[in-house]
Amino acid sequence: MEFKSINPTNNQLMGSFPIIDTLELELVIENSNIAFQKWRDTSVDQKKQLLKALATEILIYIEDCSRIITDEMGKPLKESMAEMKKCADLCLYYADNFETYLQPKVLSDKAIIYYEPLGVIFGISPWNFPFWQVFRFAIPTLLAGNTVIVKHAPNTPQCAIQLVMLFKKAGFPKNVFQSVFIDISQVESFVSSKIVQGVSLTGSTAAGRSVAILAAKYLKKCVLELGGNDAFVVTRNANIERAVEKAVLARCRNNGQSCVAAKRFIIDAVVYDFFKSKLVEALKSLKIGDPKLADSTNGPLARRDLYDNVLRQTAILEQKHFTKTFELEDNTGLPNVIAPAIWEGGEHFDEEIFAPIFLLHKTTDIDQMIELVNHSNYGLGCSIWSDNAIDAQQLSSRIVCGMIYINELVYSSPSLPFGGIKQSGIGKELGEEGIKEFTTHKLIFTK
Repeated sequence: MEFKSINPTNNQLMGSFPIIDTLELELVIENSNIAFQKWRDTSVDQKKQLLKALATEILIYIEDCSRIITDEMGKPLKESMAEMKKCADLCLYYADNFETYLQPKVLSDKAIIYYEPLGVIFGISPWNFPFWQVFRFAIPTLLAGNTVIVKHAPNTPQCAIQLVMLFKKAGFPKNVFQSVFIDISQVESFVSSKIVQGVSLTGSTAAGRSVAILAAKYLKKCVLELGGNDAFVVTRNANIERAVEKAVLARCRNNGQSCVAAKRFIIDAVVYDFFKSKLVEALKSLKIGDPKLADSTNGPLARRDLYDNVLRQTAILEQKHFTKTFELEDNTGLPNVIAPAIWEGGEHFDEEIFAPIFLLHKTTDIDQMIELVNHSNYGLGCSIWSDNAIDAQQLSSRIVCGMIYINELVYSSPSLPFGGIKQSGIGKELGEEGIKEFTTHKLIFTK
């Protein structure tokens, strides 16, 4: 097997990269463990300097890395640039805060909890945010004193190569951060290793189940950031213009290929028609085109198989009595394009759609809204739109998910814990909670 870099804009192969063999795999793990013995004792000041140097290198290479993101998975170039900038911001945020987050917790004059690193941590990263997803896992994990080995997605190998280059340019010690090209069948070799102490995966729910089984089999700590079918709830007291503006961004960013993208739009009947009319108006202002062009807001999906899967899902929507009432015109001739579209009036659909497809549901009251939101196997995030504080509080207290944003779309930020429940995952990334996931919460009691 090879990792293949294929441009989704033209389906052209840009490069192939072989997977490592068993001997190389074992060497990677051993080298990470050797690096851990020194890295765990690296001073706070040294880590801060390395983080700031990494942020600088990201900004130096921001244009090169952004072009690679766009070439490998089709993200509009301006969004790729924003992703890289966000990675730099994450480094600077943790440089200012990680020391405080890892301070011992004093329980009493006799009991203190210390947060100590576990060792070598194995990360499995997706393709949809090929730099950000790695940084949000790796940076907190490294700062806690662990070393990191990352398996990147097989369709973004050049992004993986650039990641290693950035850490090297910033001066990180050798083998503290490594990226490997391995087949799915080799994942168990990492999880089963006595050296590897934990595993983190961002990906599909199916992939998460497989990793969770391995983590349980070998008794390894795991963090799973999985799929979502997030609701975007609009009450009759919402600022509709603002809600529509954010709805377009929440559903269409990265061509709809985001776990926290809004996917189900649950709207009060009183404002339903007005919301829909404004949404159609806003969608007409989007432009499908070559993702490298500055005025392109939407481009192709990242791979042909992803495109084919969306076609399968839209066929199911028709079977479930959804009606497509709007679709943005696409005259580009580009492959793998799913145009932004509105589907209405169907039955419950609980698959994650990785494309800019809006599923609109009309509701009559808050109880019905809550029932629809919670009628899902997923529980990642929810966005609530209401200028009535009582309604917003009632909704947020009864909706079952890991994150709720009121009058804002759901997004990830270095300062906020990120993660879901149910089929959307286990554990948290980012913030204070994220940096402590791969630590031993060691209690020391003195009588």
